[in-house]
Amino acid sequence: MQERRIDEHFSIQVPFGRPINPITKTDWEGTGVKPNVNVNATVALDTAEKMAAAKRP
Repeated sequence: MQERRIDEHFSIQVPFGRPINPITKTDWEGTGVKPNVNVNATVALDTAEKMAAAKRP
């Protein structure tokens, strides 16, 4: 973002870029980032904890 001065006391920040996936030519605005493991939100934390524990040395 670039900051633009409005007057002596105020400024605004204006975005000047947009992340684009080079493969799909899309971004994640409005769609989010798809998870690697698709589970219901009610079990997401338990699933993440189990997966993390399984990768511990």
